[in-house]
Amino acid sequence: MPALNFQKKFAPDVKSGKKKQTIRLKRKNPIKEGDTLYLYTGMRTKSCEKLREVKCDGVLDFKIYGDGLTFEIGQTPVHHNDSMNRIAIADGFKDWREMVQWFSKTHGLPFEGDLILWK
Repeated sequence: MPALNFQKKFAPDVKSGKKKQTIRLKRKNPIKEGDTLYLYTGMRTKSCEKLREVKCDGVLDFKIYGDGLTFEIGQTPVHHNDSMNRIAIADGFKDWREMVQWFSKTHGLPFEGDLILWK
């Protein structure tokens, strides 16, 4: 029963169901398809709020290359702006450039992790 914490800026979209995915660093105990995910904001604080409880629909390897101009989902490179924008917008960013900037600042590039999906 994995718990995932979301920053305040992403919480409204998670709570409303608009955001149906998250990109995370790989975990010691990986999330698997079928797992119940407990989605929170403010974990380990007085303002902790449970946003949703959902079933994981899938987990795909996800990579942002060091140049920030190519993503990889599973084994498939994605380097078209429209496709990259769809991924970024689904994850709560305004476009792929903002997403790459956030991951670069937060985790550094290249970034390798998991794309976790739910309905």
